Amino acid sequence: ESIPLQFSGPYGCSKGSAEQYVVDHNKTYNLRTTSLRLSTIYGPNQFYTYNQGWVGWFIKSFIDQLNNDVIEISFHGDGKQVRDILYIDDFTNLIKTIINKFKLIDGVLKLIQHYKQNGITLILASSASMANINMIFNKFNLNQYFKAKISGAELKASKPHPEIFEKAAKLTGHLKKKCLVIEDATNVIKAAKSAGIFCVAFDGGHSKNQDYSKADIVINDFEAIYIEKLKSIKFPS
Repeated sequence: ESIPLQFSGPYGCSKGSAEQYVVDHNKTYNLRTTSLRLSTIYGPNQFYTYNQGWVGWFIKSFIDQLNNDVIEISFHGDGKQVRDILYIDDFTNLIKTIINKFKLIDGVLKLIQHYKQNGITLILASSASMANINMIFNKFNLNQYFKAKISGAELKASKPHPEIFEKAAKLTGHLKKKCLVIEDATNVIKAAKSAGIFCVAFDGGHSKNQDYSKADIVINDFEAIYIEKLKSIKFPS
């Protein structure tokens, strides 16, 4: 969609700025993002007030006046303005359709299964919300492989602060020097190193303009960190 965003109030600005934030990260880091520009959503649990769910307010106002001889509904301007209105179930189905098109990066599932089969303790540490993490885990049936999942949204500090990896290392039950982090983003690599954990940077072409210089090693194929090949890597003592 190429229509310029023209905001006319704080509410529109807040939505538009969030969208532009996503668009900017898409251009800067080549992240796979989808922006849904929907002006109004309504549903059965909406408040029937003008400021909180004007669609429900409008319908309720209309129904309340059905027994009157004259129905009076106020419009701004000449009443010819066009606005998209989407029912909440249609919106959630749209989100589910998009999620169903998600694919894991090539080689990720095989690496996860390989580690699990070889007794490696796996912890997922992500800045995404737990709801989104669970959505992806359920879609690809990943819960069976991981001991725990951590959402940065539930922690006090975010990456590049090391808190999330310090907590992840503790959950493994092993010393940090026995752990490793696999990542493809600059701030996350910084967080791992700040936590004192060996870090593998994955340069698979999915994220651009990233700095991998602080990583201990850089790979472009997950087979490079299979168990047998990890044995030849010198970890800090």
